[in-house]
Amino acid sequence: RCLPLSMRMLIVKDLRVFRRDPVQWSQFLVFFGLLALYFLNIRRFQYGEPLRRWMNMIGFLNLGVVGLILSTFTTRFIFPMISLEGRRFWILGTAPIRRETILWGKFWFACAGSVPTCAILVLISDLALRITERSLSVLLVHQVACCVLCVGLSAMAVGFGARLPNLREPSPSKIAAGFGGTLTLVLSSLYIIAVILAT
Repeated sequence: RCLPLSMRMLIVKDLRVFRRDPVQWSQFLVFFGLLALYFLNIRRFQYGEPLRRWMNMIGFLNLGVVGLILSTFTTRFIFPMISLEGRRFWILGTAPIRRETILWGKFWFACAGSVPTCAILVLISDLALRITERSLSVLLVHQVACCVLCVGLSAMAVGFGARLPNLREPSPSKIAAGFGGTLTLVLSSLYIIAVILAT
């Protein structure tokens, strides 16, 4: 409700386009479902006493895994969003809204999908590793780093998607596999490494 009406309508449009394509959301559910199963079963792994000292490091590695999966998804799903407007892009161009509103709408759409999902997965990981019993501050750092990763990766995917569009290609997978998608994925990986090292 805090967003302007025009931006909300653009987000609803993107959500409906995403929902109507079962190939898109089924891939999303499969990968994040497998990741959730991994994090839910962390507690069943038998950790010896030497490995218990490395629980915080395992938590940060799990945060990095979530970031890498998210970078793959932002490159695959968010990067092609501008390009998928294709030949209909002139309709958005003639609409009585600023072009920045279109980009901000796609950015908030990406953030709304990535932040809750990734934050819950990282929280499940930390609870399974019993990091909260050792240090609550590490849990908070993981959540902040997760939000930083989600916002940054969403912004990179939307920005590069707008800067390097391919308006003639109807297939999102081919758009993501092009030069712009590859560049986005490489820079996203460097961004993840920088955030994890900083934390």
